[in-house]
Amino acid sequence: MSNLIKLAKIIDLEEITVDVYQSNRLSKQWWAKMGTDIDQAVKTPKMGAGIKVCVLDTGAGIHKELDIKGGVNFTTEDANDYIDRQGHGTHVCGIISQIAPECEIHVVKVLADNGSGQMDWIMKGIEYAIDIGASVINMSLGSSTYYGPLHNLVKLAVRKGIVICAAAGNESDNDVETEEFSYPGALHEVISVGSVNRKQGLSKFSNTNREVDIVAPGEHIYSLAPNDKYVVLSGTSMATPFVAGITALVLAERPDLDPDGVRELLEKSATDAGDPGYDFGFGNGIINLDKLLDLV
Repeated sequence: MSNLIKLAKIIDLEEITVDVYQSNRLSKQWWAKMGTDIDQAVKTPKMGAGIKVCVLDTGAGIHKELDIKGGVNFTTEDANDYIDRQGHGTHVCGIISQIAPECEIHVVKVLADNGSGQMDWIMKGIEYAIDIGASVINMSLGSSTYYGPLHNLVKLAVRKGIVICAAAGNESDNDVETEEFSYPGALHEVISVGSVNRKQGLSKFSNTNREVDIVAPGEHIYSLAPNDKYVVLSGTSMATPFVAGITALVLAERPDLDPDGVRELLEKSATDAGDPGYDFGFGNGIINLDKLLDLV
């Protein structure tokens, strides 16, 4: 059995040259008015305040727009070195910070600088999230191999009240008849997130299977890169932090909700797409923050 786990691979990479003083990322986001009006949503009273979000990824780089509350590294013996030298984790953190600007982002480096990691690193990351009292875990990573001990730990985290969001994976060719699974996203207790494009169509790469729960914008997403840079990336890795950030907004307003309650609201408020009702591509539909906040 393989113990290797990788980030949900980046589909494309385009570095953006921007004014060093620019901070209004929203103006560059095609998804901002896609029935998911983030500009209005972040004006909710708490904006994710008090919610700890653990990002299990390649770490986080230095960026003037990113406020990291804490972190740890499980990929080497230096626990304090959670610097992102790959870029993936910084981009993911940037999406969460834009959607829920007052949440507390805690970086958990479980993928090495080459983007790969071991199952025990992931498990240590989940244990760390439990220990610090996290409310949300984001895992934009995956493996084609089911691993029982990881599943048991995920079940424990969910019982502790943590909402876990993970990438559905990028191995598909849009054939909804062929199921492609990526773990931990394919675990039933996890909110598995697929990707849609600016036309609200399913991204060609987004995995289709019976465990996909919801889809979010995941193509050509503009966000942060290490050393005060900005990049555009695509993948279910980018769609997942949309859901994690939105979950932080919801929990800040409704701290009484357990993971099942959050899942129910996400699914109930989603915009149906693809075949009527649930389907293997879009899951329960496209995340719709406007409608979701009406239900909170």
